[in-house]
Amino acid sequence: MPDKTIGNPVSWSAQRLAGMGRGLGSAVEGIGSHEMIRPEVRNIDGGDIRAALRKGSEDFTALRSDVIIAVALYPVIGFVLAVWAFNTGQVHLLFPLVAGFPLVGPVAAVGLYEMSRRTGARRWAR
Repeated sequence: MPDKTIGNPVSWSAQRLAGMGRGLGSAVEGIGSHEMIRPEVRNIDGGDIRAALRKGSEDFTALRSDVIIAVALYPVIGFVLAVWAFNTGQVHLLFPLVAGFPLVGPVAAVGLYEMSRRTGARRWAR
């Protein structure tokens, strides 16, 4: 017969998390394929890092004005938001703005990723 006592919130939460973990584990097992093919793990060395930096610098030189505008615009928008919060008496919004504004970065980077993809596609088409 199960214990009918009331547990403290920490133990109750731990029990619920354990149950959730078991349920999640069984759900993930159902999603996976029956063939257990192990992925190939390759080591990254200095040459790989240099190649990635070289390709990034080539993208930067090919799209210099677009990248510089994006890189300069992002901090300027953050500064404008901070000045707005101080000047309008909305200082209580400063922490959410500072914490949430970096979340916009990956969305803003989508344009940079697309420019890089198009540049790479032009290189491969040659």
